[in-house]
Amino acid sequence: MKKINFYIPALWLVMLAIVVQSSGCVSFFNSTEQVLTVTSSESDADIFINSNKYKTPAKVSVPRDKHVNVMVEKPGYTTFKTEITNSLSGCGVTDAISSIFLLIPIIGLLAPGAYELTYDHIDVKLYKK
Repeated sequence: MKKINFYIPALWLVMLAIVVQSSGCVSFFNSTEQVLTVTSSESDADIFINSNKYKTPAKVSVPRDKHVNVMVEKPGYTTFKTEITNSLSGCGVTDAISSIFLLIPIIGLLAPGAYELTYDHIDVKLYKK
């Protein structure tokens, strides 16, 4: 009579339980905003972050799933402009990998928490004209 090995199906169930437990759209639990710090070599320079005006140094909460336009200017100095892009965050990568085993976590890639800015601190050197 052939023996049935119950360990293999039980092992698969345990592995599936671990995957389900460790995945699950973690990006939805991550913050939708990220703090961007902008400093400059010249104090009291004007900073424009997505067209909103601030003074250096500034810490501003910005959406983590959108590109951020930054401009720093001060009379008598050259103007600095840059765009900060975003990429998948650790939570987004976790959702993407978990989606290989279970399709539900792929929904987390739609959440802002799946992304992060490529830079969260900009230190600008302003040069005299």
